[in-house]
Amino acid sequence: MPKYFNKTILIFLSFIFSIGLIFASLELPYLFDRGLQKSMSIPGFDQQSDHLNITKTEMWMEYYHVKTIGYIGLGLIILLIIIGFKLENKSMTLLGTFGFFLPIFGHFAITMFFLAGLGFLRILWIPLNDISPLFMRLGDILFLPYEFLKWLGQFFVPHPQKILAVVFVFGGIFFLLLVFIPGFKPNSIKKML
Repeated sequence: MPKYFNKTILIFLSFIFSIGLIFASLELPYLFDRGLQKSMSIPGFDQQSDHLNITKTEMWMEYYHVKTIGYIGLGLIILLIIIGFKLENKSMTLLGTFGFFLPIFGHFAITMFFLAGLGFLRILWIPLNDISPLFMRLGDILFLPYEFLKWLGQFFVPHPQKILAVVFVFGGIFFLLLVFIPGFKPNSIKKML
């Protein structure tokens, strides 16, 4: 077989794999969310809009033992990580770390209407929220460089947010190109084949 034919097949298979991976990463959470919403009644109102809805939400959480499940889940994940470190088992520690990532995905998913049911993954954060609501604000430290650049940009333009967004998007694209272009050199393709 000619070498260009092998390269064409390799590129075609990588394209098919990429399309399948994109489809799976979009469709699987949607299917999981749809199954969750069918199996469990979720309050269909803004839980924090007024005192009545806050009370309804608290009653719903008590009925389904949401806080208890959150405490047990967080305890199991911490225990999994501790046991993984003690036994020097990387996969056990990695699984526990992945468990800590799930509430972040749930927090992201709840903002999207078609994945709102996956917001239940935030259940692991309930114990931290009971200690202090400020625990949920710890991630705001990530906004510090952006706020500084926004403050600095106000001396040059009236609304620097749009300019900063464009700079960050192009910066991300530039970074990805710097990372991936060296992999497409002819010598590295020959080594892969």
